[in-house]
Amino acid sequence: MTAALHRVQDLGAASARFHAQERLRLAVSVYLSWRDVQIDAVEDGNTSLASAIGRDMKALRENFGRAEWDRELNRVTEGQS
Repeated sequence: MTAALHRVQDLGAASARFHAQERLRLAVSVYLSWRDVQIDAVEDGNTSLASAIGRDMKALRENFGRAEWDRELNRVTEGQS
């Protein structure tokens, strides 16, 4: 019984790590999409839109630790090069 309980707990912890990583990956993907839209808004002279997007981008980043965010952002952007 104890071994089965530990396996369930291990599975639960692994599942939580997986979902956290997927959440981070999705957030970075959204962030990069918004960055492209923000750049377009600046180029079009729409500073109000660019500013609003920037605030949303900051809020998205702040949902994660700086180190994990930077690591995932670097992983994704280096893969695009």
